[in-house]
Amino acid sequence: MTPKRAQLGADTVDIANGYTRTDDPTDLYVTSPRSHYAKTDYMYVNKVDQLDAYEEKIRRFYRGNLETIQRIAYAYQFQAVVVLQPNGMILDTNPFIKDIDDYRQQEIYRLLSGMYASVRTAIRRREIPPMIDLSDLHDGCTDCYVDLAHYHPSFNRRLASAILDRTQPKPLDLVVPNP
Repeated sequence: MTPKRAQLGADTVDIANGYTRTDDPTDLYVTSPRSHYAKTDYMYVNKVDQLDAYEEKIRRFYRGNLETIQRIAYAYQFQAVVVLQPNGMILDTNPFIKDIDDYRQQEIYRLLSGMYASVRTAIRRREIPPMIDLSDLHDGCTDCYVDLAHYHPSFNRRLASAILDRTQPKPLDLVVPNP
């Protein structure tokens, strides 16, 4: 018997090999690269009603990845630094968003901004392993991007500088007693 294969757009793929429910927001990983690319065009369409599930999914995903990174860093004796970077696709002043009011109504914006806010809150509450939140570094910036999502070289330098500022050890302030 030939394994069942779902058609493009269906909820499952290659059931015989265990790849099921590829667009279910409660599934942590898409296990089939082929199905990932087949789903990419519409994987967020009509999902805003499932935003809570996506927010939890992204927090679980980050938490699991950060714990793995920490274990590897411990095993190989290095300090790992993970940064939540700015996302131009949710920046109100991004000049590549022509109509911000209309864009805010789009599902992709609503999902991304909701998930990003959820991760920022989890970082602040320390619900996920240590992560540096620089996601607001671009706030108010109108020349940080060369398109909707990619940083301008000057913003890359600004981001790199901010990462160094947050991760470099600070020299101890020496207190010299008055004679």
